[in-house]
Amino acid sequence: MTKIQWALLLLMGTGILQAHAAAAVPRNVDTILAHIEKHYAQKSFSAHFFQRSVLKAMDITDTAAGIIRVKYPGKMRWDYDQPERQTLITDGQRLWIYRPEENQVMTGKAPEIIGNGKGASFLSDLSILRQKFRISLAAPADAQFDTLLLHPKNKTPGLKSVALKIDRNLWNIVEITTVNTYGDITKIVFRDIRFVPSLDDALFAFTIPPGADVVQMDAPQ
Repeated sequence: MTKIQWALLLLMGTGILQAHAAAAVPRNVDTILAHIEKHYAQKSFSAHFFQRSVLKAMDITDTAAGIIRVKYPGKMRWDYDQPERQTLITDGQRLWIYRPEENQVMTGKAPEIIGNGKGASFLSDLSILRQKFRISLAAPADAQFDTLLLHPKNKTPGLKSVALKIDRNLWNIVEITTVNTYGDITKIVFRDIRFVPSLDDALFAFTIPPGADVVQMDAPQ
């Protein structure tokens, strides 16, 4: 399967006034969670993303980039334009991964494949964080960003830990770092994050093209 969990590095500068504003917010898990839950609550957003994935056993590093769109609750669309075109779509129930150059579609039940926070699925409903993870706060690296460290409360195949880098001025999640049970690391960085009242549901629906090679990632419905 093409990697579902993505990663990036983002360097963001800040001025002295911004640093002081961020520092004024108490640094604890509950306060930070409350801010990002309010900021993302029942909203839609889009962003550019850059991903860097390191496969530990094979000593391979891959990069990719594209646009993500998210709609509460449970809907996500990742449109990759680098290194090759492909689209990952979920309506919260089904998942489709479409590779137009091969006319191939991989599909399965979204809760089984990206449930419990896998595949950054919590972006479409941040209540998943408190429900599914033990959460702690990393030591501060600077005044603008905080990092929440997430470990699944229950054993989750393919997921060992997640780190969320959060902008304390805007309360945007600007970076996600995922480590799987094999030690592979994926980092995703988001830029140009734009919140909107809603996104069209048609963006999160998919019709399999005629003649496509269909690969079931679970038992057919």
